[in-house]
Amino acid sequence: MLTKLQEYENRKADLIATTGHQEPQYVPVMLDVISWPIAYQKKKTADLIKDADLMVRTFTKTLREIYCDCITSAGIPYPLVALNILGGKGYFISEDEVTIQHTQNCTMEAEEYGELIRDTENFILNILPKRKFSNLNGSDNENYAVLKNAIMAFSKHMEAVGKLSAALQNELGVVAVCGGRTKAACDTMFDRIRGFRETIFDMKRKPDELLTALEHVFEVYGNPGLEKLRENGSTVPFPFTACHAVPFIRKSDFEKFWWPTYKKVVDPIIAEGGRIFMKSEGRCGHILDVLKDCPKSSFILQLDMEDDPYKVYEKIGDHATIACGITTNQLKCLSKQECLDIAKKAIDTFAPGGGFIFTTDKPLISENDVNPENLFAVYQFAHEYGKY
Repeated sequence: MLTKLQEYENRKADLIATTGHQEPQYVPVMLDVISWPIAYQKKKTADLIKDADLMVRTFTKTLREIYCDCITSAGIPYPLVALNILGGKGYFISEDEVTIQHTQNCTMEAEEYGELIRDTENFILNILPKRKFSNLNGSDNENYAVLKNAIMAFSKHMEAVGKLSAALQNELGVVAVCGGRTKAACDTMFDRIRGFRETIFDMKRKPDELLTALEHVFEVYGNPGLEKLRENGSTVPFPFTACHAVPFIRKSDFEKFWWPTYKKVVDPIIAEGGRIFMKSEGRCGHILDVLKDCPKSSFILQLDMEDDPYKVYEKIGDHATIACGITTNQLKCLSKQECLDIAKKAIDTFAPGGGFIFTTDKPLISENDVNPENLFAVYQFAHEYGKY
């Protein structure tokens, strides 16, 4: 009987094989969750963010009930306690006491492009934080105390995530798939600096200023995914990209504003043997041709239900790994047999030759996102049927 560490290494080897377009021993079965395990175990997010042991127990107990080879990431991804200490309003726990919601908190004005471009680092580190975090507008001593407490809370958050990551590996043999972020500068403008609606307006009204700003933002934020790849010394976990702006912009704007600085991020990662895990988070089929600008097996693309996986597979399945299989809506609304049939069709189509990870189209967040009975049955079936 294999030890959990041996299971972990086998599963990691399967991920490396399939993302290299080689047939693994099994189709990797990936669980994509954020706060759903909290709801499933009848816990509250406010309790977990203050108790690392409770977070570990909650997530590991769930993963002992469902078969999975790998998970997108470990635990609660947002350092909520630290953000609350800073006075941030970007994240909050919903009325269900489980779901974590995100609201845009971008405060750069249109007339401030010149200031952003002249001294990008100062604008990002010293000007925006005072607008985003209400508790950083006191005296120097007061700000220092707030930052000190926030840093301590952030350290505890990272310790909790590390503790859960270790438990996943050592107690369950489960691989965490996503590593350092590989964020497009355009998404940084969307998410952190200018805002969603405003950046889209600027693509039309201030295109030259936006393009210049994107180059400066790219330089300041650096390449955490490359740093993490070097630190890990392994292809897995994969540097991670969430395509926030892509589903909402035209292909011409994608090619002009999103792809150029992003390619500067991923090229050195690929050159050092890394592979990029890209979560589409909406309709991305219109931009997939550009992935062929990069070498084969450079990308793992988790598809959203808004893209037909069978059409995407025909388009780039021989060039990029496809992560899909069944949607959360199907797992919630259809019968168990209908879900099993959908999973079988996906494995029959996508698994031959490698380049396939079985998963859902979206992360599980709230209690009603999925029928647990269907989820457990489909994931067990995907593992057993996915043997090569």
